[in-house]
Amino acid sequence: MLVEKIKNSFSDLKINLENTYFLIATSGGPDSMVLSHVMQQLGAKIQLAHVNFGLRGQDSHDDEKFLSEYAEKNELNIFIRRVNTKDEMLDNESVQMAARRIRYAYFKELMQLHNIQYCLTAHHLDDNIETFFINLTRGTGLNGLQGMKSKTNSIIRPMLDITKSEILSYAFEHEIDYRIDKSNAENIYQRNLLRNEVLPTIFQHFPAFRIKMGETFKYMKDAILLMNEAITDWKKTNISKSESTTYIDKKALIKHPAGSTILVEILSEFGFQSAISSDIYKNLTSNTGAAFQSGDYTLLINRDKIEINQGFQQFSTQYFKPEEYFDIFISDEKPDFIDNPPKNVCILDANKMADEIIVRTWRKADQFYPTGMTGRKKLSDFYIDNKLSRIDKEKQMLLCLGEEIAWVVNRRVDRRFAPDMLTTKYAVFQLRENSL
Repeated sequence: MLVEKIKNSFSDLKINLENTYFLIATSGGPDSMVLSHVMQQLGAKIQLAHVNFGLRGQDSHDDEKFLSEYAEKNELNIFIRRVNTKDEMLDNESVQMAARRIRYAYFKELMQLHNIQYCLTAHHLDDNIETFFINLTRGTGLNGLQGMKSKTNSIIRPMLDITKSEILSYAFEHEIDYRIDKSNAENIYQRNLLRNEVLPTIFQHFPAFRIKMGETFKYMKDAILLMNEAITDWKKTNISKSESTTYIDKKALIKHPAGSTILVEILSEFGFQSAISSDIYKNLTSNTGAAFQSGDYTLLINRDKIEINQGFQQFSTQYFKPEEYFDIFISDEKPDFIDNPPKNVCILDANKMADEIIVRTWRKADQFYPTGMTGRKKLSDFYIDNKLSRIDKEKQMLLCLGEEIAWVVNRRVDRRFAPDMLTTKYAVFQLRENSL
């Protein structure tokens, strides 16, 4: 059954297994080892690739040794690259982001050097469900809710219809050896928390959930295809461009019954999160002249047009991606340093957190409830009390839960979200070095 599913995935993509060269991204875990075994059973022309990131000490080197011996035993060619991931990290880049960038850059390099048409990854249905929930919590547009695609340029994911239990059963039946990444059991990352705690509870109470989600992904892809066609037609009439500026007809957007969704999908192309896009839509009729920032793009709300310019401009409100500036940890145990946390660390009651984390700079009407004080305080007054210069005010980051300020970063926590005697789960936000 599993072999047929993988074979059918290539048929659906109209890829001829006999006349195509494949590179398989291998970690040594059960997913990639099962995929390697199946591709050999199908008679495909495969080579293996592995990146030793050196993040797990001896375990990382044991993974490399295991894969080298596997390749030799099965008369397969394997490419291995060793990297010091932390030395390769870019500014404001997490370890996970750096590892992903390095990995795929290496695969692309190998494919070009050795004339390999496709790289195969062993992402499966459970991975796709995790990605769905991660995107959902980040406030993604509809495109993000369809999960991973079976084909993205030269990357093929032939196991997206296969569950983790099917993979493990196949490995057991065919006596396939594999390695276990012990770090996957640690819940310090959002994906691991979903994998180890949240989703097992859902699967226990709703046994058919995996299968239904697989069906939903297929329906979602078709629905998004239809939606994208409709938005493309709308853009032809209501969007114009110059060399560095995109203009959206504001009146046409407001008039359309699905204007908010249209804007979310359009602005996602420029790196705006859906929560920010929704905020922009709310300001269309009441806040002419408002400006929003996302990466290299600045959006201005004019009288008749929404204007998107490439290139940074300083405005009173900017938005940042939380995952690029903060490491976030969830713990059931009270942190040892809770009474005297470092300046760059904020500890919140995880049970009081909203579903959406937003990082931005100030708005004119901002208020919060500072710890150590009674009542609420205007953020502008707090800035004055702390003698922030105009430039410092513009640069000051605010960690927000939904619309509410939870932490004036490096300065003061909002007492509504601070831990108390009843707290049972703690959320620790640590600002990365050189993030400000």
